[in-house]
Amino acid sequence: MSAPTYQDAGGTEKSATGTFTTGAEDLATNSVAVSPAQATLLAAAREGRQTVILINESTTDVRFGAAGVTTSNGALLPGGKGSSVTLDLQGAIYAISTSGTVQVSIVELFS
Repeated sequence: MSAPTYQDAGGTEKSATGTFTTGAEDLATNSVAVSPAQATLLAAAREGRQTVILINESTTDVRFGAAGVTTSNGALLPGGKGSSVTLDLQGAIYAISTSGTVQVSIVELFS
C-alpha cells in the first residue's frame, strides 16, 4: 500500500508518513439479554478487535465493565433506546442491568 498524499500550503503534493489504518476487515453483531441477577458476558476477548459498540435497546440503565461488574461499580450505558458507547478494547466486556431484563446489541469491528 502506498502512502497517502496531500497538498501543502503552496500546492505541492507530498507523501504522508507514519502508520495508517485502513479500517476493520470484519464485522460481528449480537444481541444479549442482560439482567440484574449477575454480570453477563456481552463480548468475549478478541485479539485483533479494533472497536466494539454497545447499544442499549431499552429505557433501563445498564452498567458495563470487567467480569466483576455490579450496578454500583460499572460504567453507565444509559437507558434510552439506541443509547450507545464505543470502546477500543480487545478484552472481554460484561454487563448488568439496574432492573429487569434488557437487550444490549453488540457490534464488533476486527481484523
